[in-house]
Amino acid sequence: MITVDTILTQDGHPWNVALQKCPNGVPAEIASLSDIATEAKEKQAGVLKIDLTKCANIDSRGLQFLIDVHRQFTPIGISVVLQHPTPHLNHLFRIMNFDRLFKIEQ
Repeated sequence: MITVDTILTQDGHPWNVALQKCPNGVPAEIASLSDIATEAKEKQAGVLKIDLTKCANIDSRGLQFLIDVHRQFTPIGISVVLQHPTPHLNHLFRIMNFDRLFKIEQ
């Protein structure tokens, strides 16, 4: 299981996850996704925003992590937004069709 070092904050209904480290392009240490999903659903969060400001690169494991986030949250009615990707990540997300799965905010 891939985990992420994050800061999780609640800002009204959106919840924000700021990825703090992406060593080798992979996020490192967070509470399990199911724990976060359960809490977000209980508190009726409609959106989970993932801040990618500190992630210059993401490898295949990091991409799989984002897909897992989408799979965990979308079925329970929580949309996932990727925020502040670098131009490189933006290009990668377009190539991988992530812009079809996620809303991407600059």
